[in-house]
Amino acid sequence: MKYIFGLGNPGAQYSGNYHNLGTIFANWLCEYFPNELVSKKTEYEMFRFSNVSFSHFVHLSSNFSNMSLAPSSDLSLNGSCFYVIKPNVFMNLSFKAIGSVYSMNKASSMDFLVMHDELMLPKYDIKLKIPDGSNLPGNAGHNGLRNISEHMSANFSRLRIGIDHPKNFDPRISVTNYVLSNIDDISAYKKAFETKGIKLISDWLNTSTNCVSMKK
Repeated sequence: MKYIFGLGNPGAQYSGNYHNLGTIFANWLCEYFPNELVSKKTEYEMFRFSNVSFSHFVHLSSNFSNMSLAPSSDLSLNGSCFYVIKPNVFMNLSFKAIGSVYSMNKASSMDFLVMHDELMLPKYDIKLKIPDGSNLPGNAGHNGLRNISEHMSANFSRLRIGIDHPKNFDPRISVTNYVLSNIDDISAYKKAFETKGIKLISDWLNTSTNCVSMKK
């Protein structure tokens, strides 16, 4: 079973922040593909995606702006079953949002894809990072990644959503103030999600197993 977790802070005041791009991407997955809410807890909400098909994405693509569609064989979620988890806890407590799913279902850290904002990538760039087991990735000062790593090991995949580092354009801005500021062009991130993010998520999901029953 595969789990996709979108990092972010709860509350309307944070919903448009750079630090919430992981949750924003999770929201777009729920918007674009059929799913069902299977668990609603104090710490998280979890949605089940079954038999997601590329044909549904093609149908929706008429609403996308200037999108170059990849061949269906390159962007197929056919037959995949996966879960998307949205946190209701603050970033530095992120493991609370996935801990019960992780422990009750005896999941492996390798079953998780964590979507998060990334200071070390240019804005709108997206990279998929899959650990090879021998050289575990660091957390680059990201409090959400650090909290998950402390409880689950760092051997989970990451969808890194570039936001650039403030030192590259205004060194007077602190990292904390920057990541908690509102995104200046959300439409550009949505286009990046449509044109590259879904493809990378598909690449990761294509190693998925079929749906099985799970505890939630």
